Amino acid sequence: MSTSGSVSFSMDRNDLCIAALRTSGMLGLEQAVCPAALLSWSSLKLNQLVKHWENSGYHLWNRAHATVFLNPSQDKYSLGTSGDRATDTFVQTTITATALATATTITATSVTGMSVNDNIGVCLDANTTQWTTISAINTSTLVITLAVALTSQATLGATVFTYTTQMLRPLAIETATIRNVALIDRMLGYPKSREEYFNYPLKYTAGTVVSYYYNPNPQHSTGDTGTLHVYQPPTLCNETIQIEYVRSIQDFDAATDSPDLPQRWLLALEYNLAVLMCSAVGKETKKASLMTEATKYLQDATASDYETADVFFIPGSN
Repeated sequence: MSTSGSVSFSMDRNDLCIAALRTSGMLGLEQAVCPAALLSWSSLKLNQLVKHWENSGYHLWNRAHATVFLNPSQDKYSLGTSGDRATDTFVQTTITATALATATTITATSVTGMSVNDNIGVCLDANTTQWTTISAINTSTLVITLAVALTSQATLGATVFTYTTQMLRPLAIETATIRNVALIDRMLGYPKSREEYFNYPLKYTAGTVVSYYYNPNPQHSTGDTGTLHVYQPPTLCNETIQIEYVRSIQDFDAATDSPDLPQRWLLALEYNLAVLMCSAVGKETKKASLMTEATKYLQDATASDYETADVFFIPGSN
């Protein structure tokens, strides 16, 4: 007997909603078409469920890495889709010829990974990073055309950053390092509490970045950005902070959206959604009959959500 050789099984938003509606008894197996209003309501409950699960702790699969581009003397950075310059994936290169003020093109060491309309930052001699977008790329000559002319000179060897997509707001920042122009990382100290950070002297005086404090700003009024405070503000424009952060579980917006969770969570999603919907419409008997399985599937899904690493115990240490 042969096996499929495939491990890509998944369910989209509508698959999950219909499965949960059938499990809850709200949609019969013989019903080929789910009423639009019922499907819309179950989609709403599915999104509520995965957002609620963010309260239960952080998972390995919703960890991500991002780069925050620093500015001299800037002590805080908004992180999120409408925030300061930060991204999960970026390209770093240098220019191979001096670009004068008013120049609309630069010649790069490499253009690999760049695309037209990407964000591009050029570190100028004035120790500032000028951000614009890429209008054109000549892959033969490695010439990049900028949407906006340079405001001052960038000398041969100046650092260039490009990226496509702004990062999402972190729920938390786990670790952070400073990366210099030579791509050498230096660990920052442990994250500070709000009280520790705001009790620091010289918070607004540029120096060496040694620590940070992050406020995720969970209030609705703050929109989609958190605030990263660095101590002290940097002195150079070509340094970055590399962060490992906890990201939100992505929404189910379209009917064909796949879950932003591993495959092993599919039964947990189906059965816990069924329980949530039963509770919402007062089907207490059905809810009680599903609760044991729903709880088990959720426990099974979270049971494998751990890291394998060595633990060392040192006699006599505190």
